[in-house]
Amino acid sequence: MKKIAKLIRSVTAPPIMAAVFIAILYAADFLTGTSALWSLFFLGILPVLAYPICSIIPKLRAGGRNTERKLAVILSVSGYLFGFLKVMIFGGSRMELLLFSSYLISGILIAVFSYVLRIRSSGHAAAVAGPITMLALRVSPWYWLALLILAAVFWSSVKLRRHTLVQLFLGAAFSVVPTLLLYAPIMGESIF
Repeated sequence: MKKIAKLIRSVTAPPIMAAVFIAILYAADFLTGTSALWSLFFLGILPVLAYPICSIIPKLRAGGRNTERKLAVILSVSGYLFGFLKVMIFGGSRMELLLFSSYLISGILIAVFSYVLRIRSSGHAAAVAGPITMLALRVSPWYWLALLILAAVFWSSVKLRRHTLVQLFLGAAFSVVPTLLLYAPIMGESIF
């Protein structure tokens, strides 16, 4: 069971989930090729750079997993911020604005709660719950069925003792609530 839990945690890592999410939005014609590539860079590639950076720089490598995680959070929030600024300065679709606004708020909440308030929350849960919400609201209500993936993330995280249920629900809320609050003002559509 632990191998299955580890596999679930691996395939639902936030950058992987972001890449899947962007691919779905692109396939559904909610992102252009260029905006999908920028989104992939800011949401998927930039956060992953923490790991090679930590392996190359000896002082960071000495910090171990904790340093990698902190740098990944810093690069994630930076990517969300750069994506948001790219849309605000150079323009972009409403979908891009919703995407980067939601990710930015979620990332800031996770970072503040984790590193300032010392209250842990799950980035994995946030990376699954927010995109599912956006896809269900914007693309098709059938995406609510993907909540089964979120249930698997909860199970694997608890099984591996990475997070408690409270931390998982908190992470999920940090991505779902901004998405729900921003959807109507940005997309010009009611969620009801």
